[in-house]
Amino acid sequence: MHVGIITRYKQHEATLAAIRIAEWVLAHGGTVSMFTYEQPSNSPINAYWDTRVQHVRRGAFPQWSLPLTSVVWTHEPSMDEITWAHYKQVPAVVVASWDELSDAFSEVFYLCTAIVAPSMLAGEYFFAAGFIQSLAVPWDVGLPQTQKPSDYQPQERIKALLPLHDSQPSRIRPETIQVLTKVLRTCKWVDLTLLVSPSKLRGKVSKQIRKMVRALPGRVTRITDPGEEKRWLIYGQHDLTIWLSTIESYGLPGLISLAMGTPVIGYGAPIISEILAPARCRRIPGRIILNAKAIPSFIPDLVRTEESLLALLSDREEIHEMANNTAAGTKRRSESFEHIWPFVLD
Repeated sequence: MHVGIITRYKQHEATLAAIRIAEWVLAHGGTVSMFTYEQPSNSPINAYWDTRVQHVRRGAFPQWSLPLTSVVWTHEPSMDEITWAHYKQVPAVVVASWDELSDAFSEVFYLCTAIVAPSMLAGEYFFAAGFIQSLAVPWDVGLPQTQKPSDYQPQERIKALLPLHDSQPSRIRPETIQVLTKVLRTCKWVDLTLLVSPSKLRGKVSKQIRKMVRALPGRVTRITDPGEEKRWLIYGQHDLTIWLSTIESYGLPGLISLAMGTPVIGYGAPIISEILAPARCRRIPGRIILNAKAIPSFIPDLVRTEESLLALLSDREEIHEMANNTAAGTKRRSESFEHIWPFVLD
């Protein structure tokens, strides 16, 4: 098995997904090559793959794809690429991010061997759209389950984490940052860490973050995302992750946090709600609407956001109880990932 993975190699969930697939292939005795059309980046993503990803010329797909037994894209491929793979009978798999689909995605997807949806809801969406080759594979970040120490208790000052790395800033509404600032003014016993990809933080969200820092002097720490293991450890060093994204494909912030033993409060939005099981998380309600492609989007309820944050941040015992339950469901998700991928790639 020689699998080729084509990804936009940059700080993005899809690239982390490509690396997760590559590691799975290597762990199961296969060989893998990772390709990108992007120019080399100065920002490190993964120490191993940074030096091994092959930068190829767009349009040269036939030349370098010949040795591959299957090809995986972590974004929607071009019609030329998918047609060539179909013509050569090379199994062609797309890990489909439903929030990044083009208007012509249906023409491309009908030529795929398989469409892997990283959530149950996305899988239902593609199947309902007529893509019978769709497979829902609940995403697994591949981290060993890490629990808080047995004697763990939230301290007098609660440490909360707000993920703003990768695509998170574009998925967070500025008004929710305003609400969080208001809540933290009341909850004076809470300190907040911002885990930031500097190049991603701009616009109205960045403006609200600056206002938050000024409103809460000495209580907001900004950390530049170090990536890989150091990123995971930052999640594990906090009592609670406040996940304010309103749309996801993979849900990596929530999955990483739970794998590191840190409970999560976030919106009950599509995809996200599949991760936020009640025993280890809290869901903030809102309104779901459908766009022109029938993809659901989430409109936060700001009043309920404030109420939910206030209630949880005021209850150390509940945060402690949630931390004890973070392992729930992780094994099942990992087993689903492990058992389905052989059928996709063989």
